[in-house]
Amino acid sequence: MTTILAIESAIAGGSATVAIDDKIACRWVGEGGVSTAEELLPAIHSILMNAGINSSGLDVIAVSNGPGSFTGIRIGLATAIGLSRALGVPCIGVSSPAAAATCWSDRFPFTVVVPFGKNDIVRQRFDDAGEPEAAVAEPAEIFLDHAKETEEDVLAHADIMQRLNRIEHFPHFIDLGRDWSRYIALAAMSEFSGLSTPAPFYVQRSGAAAK
Repeated sequence: MTTILAIESAIAGGSATVAIDDKIACRWVGEGGVSTAEELLPAIHSILMNAGINSSGLDVIAVSNGPGSFTGIRIGLATAIGLSRALGVPCIGVSSPAAAATCWSDRFPFTVVVPFGKNDIVRQRFDDAGEPEAAVAEPAEIFLDHAKETEEDVLAHADIMQRLNRIEHFPHFIDLGRDWSRYIALAAMSEFSGLSTPAPFYVQRSGAAAK
């Protein structure tokens, strides 16, 4: 039996999940803006208790290394690495788009989209073989223009779905909800090659957005 604590604090209010093997045992989803350490640590303690897991029973800690809020990324990484060192368990990092791609691998090709700041998004496309293209940050409106030109699925964070008021014109958009720590947990359970030591995941801004 493998028990994983997964932390995602880079997007919106953040989330945390306890998974046992490939099953979600307990989870927490934050509200509002950037998650804070004051919210995250009590939430982790609560879901561990509700799952009936002592911190000493964890086998691995998985954390999102982005993309998203720089403050949120730092909070998540610092929390995960601190817990890892205190408990003597491995800590691995995975980007949220890669985690979502792992969990939806039967639908390649597609693009994963997450919020990035107030009006921007980060998009990353995965091709037919599941290979990732470079992640790009750009205004949401520019991405909508791009989305009109493709019929491939778009896997989007729930905040993106709420933000784009013309979403009804894009039936190929799939709402992945606000709890992305579950994708981090399930990706960590797999033998996914994108898992690595925790380090921030940076994105480039698209040429159109930079003008």
